[in-house]
Amino acid sequence: FTEGHAFEEHPGHIHRGKNLGADEVETIQTFVVPQGLPTTIQTPGNERLCRPPMDVKDCRNGGWMNFTHPRSFRNQGDCNQYVLTGK
Repeated sequence: FTEGHAFEEHPGHIHRGKNLGADEVETIQTFVVPQGLPTTIQTPGNERLCRPPMDVKDCRNGGWMNFTHPRSFRNQGDCNQYVLTGK
């Protein structure tokens, strides 16, 4: 990989490993933290901050408020527009 292409990591985003199979696995997390920033942050209600919304269903029932990547959304309609247009 060239610089910046191996993974995307931004301060304040949470990434969780998942075991999608039945075999026992061990996950190893690597944290890239800018100097001077804490290694952990608290998220009220265990908010999901990692991926962008993938479906308009992700935006419903206040779900739009849980996303900060690739940006925060002003309301459900703004979130829906992002899902449908990528903007």
